[in-house]
Amino acid sequence: MAVTPDDMLEGARERLATASTEVEYRSVTTDVYYAVFHYLMNHPACAAFQPTKDRGVHQQLIDFLKTHQNRKLQIVGRRLPRLRALRNSADYAISESFTKHFAIEALERVDEIIDELLPLPVTVA
Repeated sequence: MAVTPDDMLEGARERLATASTEVEYRSVTTDVYYAVFHYLMNHPACAAFQPTKDRGVHQQLIDFLKTHQNRKLQIVGRRLPRLRALRNSADYAISESFTKHFAIEALERVDEIIDELLPLPVTVA
């Protein structure tokens, strides 16, 4: 069974609820970023996004969102860099302190993107 962005977010929320170490805060932040990245990559509003091999797909997605005609996608494109910066800090800046506050901020930003700006269309089975 494949892991979904929802699975990743739920797991991150559960881990953050009991997290008490910097390693856990970093892990939660990384998972949160990748959950929203995959959510966006699979969102119908991003269907026209076609990354090229000439540069990083994460920056290409941000650029696509920022320059899209849809205002909500533009807003996501302006907010995603902060979430990416949090993830980069969690993954690469290990000599710098990383607090629970950063993991909470990451989850709040993801909730804003997914719940407020780009919820998936409701389908009736």
